[in-house]
Amino acid sequence: MSRLDFIVAGPQRTATSWLHDMLSQQPSVSLPRQVKETFFWDKYFEKGFDWYQRFFDEEGRSAIRGEVAPTVFASDTARERIQSVAPDCRVMIILRDPVERTLSHYRHESALGLVRGSLEEAARTDPRIVEASRYSKYVPRWRDSFGEDRVHCIRYEKIRESPEDVLHEVCRSLGVSVAVPFSELEGRPSQAKGVRFPGGARLMYRSASLLRRFHFHRWVDWGKRIGVRKLVQTATPPPVTDEDRRFAEEALQEEVRIMKDEL
Repeated sequence: MSRLDFIVAGPQRTATSWLHDMLSQQPSVSLPRQVKETFFWDKYFEKGFDWYQRFFDEEGRSAIRGEVAPTVFASDTARERIQSVAPDCRVMIILRDPVERTLSHYRHESALGLVRGSLEEAARTDPRIVEASRYSKYVPRWRDSFGEDRVHCIRYEKIRESPEDVLHEVCRSLGVSVAVPFSELEGRPSQAKGVRFPGGARLMYRSASLLRRFHFHRWVDWGKRIGVRKLVQTATPPPVTDEDRRFAEEALQEEVRIMKDEL
């Protein structure tokens, strides 16, 4: 199976879950079953297309097929794999204020117990926290790989202000119509959570990753539905200090300027 009509390349913490929820409720769009992200292009490519094909409903062949895959945005390897398999693929990229996206990414990973300490310390553990905000570096690479006309950039602020307009804009770009009225759709951009037990959160995240690797996505989905996360998470997001914000602003000052002037 080499068919891939579109991919939402992210990056993380830009309302990709919201867009996944919106598209999953449109009958003309076929997304992976029981999971938002397969991590095929960046983590499990060696498993082959038969493994990937199992995520899709064969009854939905008439629908356009795609995936919301926010971790591929800053991965040259993933982008090159997608290009080699589906060179005519349409690409959606959501642009959020680079500093705010980085801080949200940091809070999210802290809530999962994947990083500890300040933002600067966390970025050393997982460089993607900052790297995925370097739009001026990666957006041109996606455009070079797939062509200007196939890469569609969306402003995160517009999702907050006019979500219905964004849904129609995305569907027009994909060549489909919005079959389900927006008033009947459910889903809002998610917020970061806090963590009660970092060790438990890390164990839960790694266990879910292992289950996905062996295609036990139903178990992960079942855990989400019964609220397993609530055992280790709280409604209060981890704090961002003035030091964290200064670090993000200094690291991304050129990105902020470029986004305002050029992107």
